[in-house]
Amino acid sequence: MSDDADKRAERLRQDAQRAARLRQDAADRQRGRNNNTRGEYFHRGMAQIRGETRESGWVREHREDLPGSKYVKLDQARVLGGEKEFSEYKSGRVDGKARDQLAAHRYLLEKGIYQSGRWVTVKGELIAPEIRTLIEEMARDLKDKFQHVEVSREMAVRAIGLGETLTPGKTMELPGVGDKARAQQHAIERTENRARDTANRFREIERFRNAAVRGRAEAGQRAREAAERAQVERAAADRVALEFPVPSQLQEREAADTRERAAREAADAASPERAAADARTAEEKAREEARIAREAADNKERAEELARLQAQGVRPEVVKLLGLGQAQPPSAAVREPPGHAPGVLRGGTGQGQERSRGITRDR
Repeated sequence: MSDDADKRAERLRQDAQRAARLRQDAADRQRGRNNNTRGEYFHRGMAQIRGETRESGWVREHREDLPGSKYVKLDQARVLGGEKEFSEYKSGRVDGKARDQLAAHRYLLEKGIYQSGRWVTVKGELIAPEIRTLIEEMARDLKDKFQHVEVSREMAVRAIGLGETLTPGKTMELPGVGDKARAQQHAIERTENRARDTANRFREIERFRNAAVRGRAEAGQRAREAAERAQVERAAADRVALEFPVPSQLQEREAADTRERAAREAADAASPERAAADARTAEEKAREEARIAREAADNKERAEELARLQAQGVRPEVVKLLGLGQAQPPSAAVREPPGHAPGVLRGGTGQGQERSRGITRDR
């Protein structure tokens, strides 16, 4: 009897323990559902209070890809219009599981993928020391890019009540419905991002193409301008050559004429008087030829000077005025004409040549 009683007592004790465990498991499951529901209401209500609505460009449960085929879900994210920012809402305790989430948020901010972000928690709720340290480091290192916002319990209760009224019907809460809607939203966002990237690439290509066209047009314009300048310079040189003949050609023509005249006059010279007259004539011709040679040299120098001025951009009419107004080149100021000497002869009168000419005329 004693053994049977002990066995029955042991069975009852085991049954009681099993029942207690079942009750605890049920309570834990219910508590988890309650916490999730409260967190959902808090999220919706606070987002509405803070103006993070779809009308202002915000979306819920936004997925953001990370390196290494990873991703992070953002409670609220503004990705349509304006600077990109996100908000994370925590209605209860925050434990060490949030470490990876904080690291992902820090990456998004440091890389400039998002311009600002914040964590919203409730005052008095437990935050693991490690997580609080990470939050404080982010706020210190990222400065204005990251904020930790703590709301009062009264505000949390108000947000939960508002969020409950904003929660869609049960059909929206069926398993898989929310995930499917978010997957569709993510696909739309990926398509929009690809379209923006393609448009940016096309704009870059168009900008390079326009720059190349402008470069070719400017090169052609520069070539035409250079050709026009060369043509103007050649025309200026031609005009100078026409207005001021080449001195060497002028000297050759004058020398040929002189030789012809000398030959004719030599054939006609038959008397001493004629010979004396011819000598005087030859002397005068020699002086005349020397004068012509000097003038030819002066003309050459003046022509070269005028051509240089015109090549430097001086207008043709100014060059011509300079040529007409300058009787002699600058070098004539210091040059003594060839054959020039004081008219003093033997006897000291300086009149010997003129006296000789007078005697000849008397004869």
